Amino acid sequence: MMSGMGDWAKKAEDLAKENPDKADEILERGEQAASEKTGGKYDEQIGKGVDAAQRRYGGGKGEGEDQPDQQQG
Repeated sequence: MMSGMGDWAKKAEDLAKENPDKADEILERGEQAASEKTGGKYDEQIGKGVDAAQRRYGGGKGEGEDQPDQQQG
């Protein structure tokens, strides 16, 4: 039973590595939905989970690139 979940998780990680932009989009939608459902109460924890997932497949790089533009403008 546990190996089935491990196989599924490995497949999901492989797909995310192959399509990091799509994986980022899915995670961001999930993050927004979770935030709405919890009334923002767990935004910090949800964000940390999203960041950890993105680190596993190399996603989320666009977020850091946006910040310098905001500081200049």
